[in-house]
Amino acid sequence: MDALHLAIAFYYKISLITADEGLAASAKVSGVPVQILRL
Repeated sequence: MDALHLAIAFYYKISLITADEGLAASAKVSGVPVQILRL
């Protein structure tokens, strides 16, 4: 499911907000702006 969210953010050129460190790292590598929630 994370890959789908990342693909949508990439396609629509929108930022991704997540608490998942792995997803955040993938977003950065893909050039998707990301904000990491620290809980």
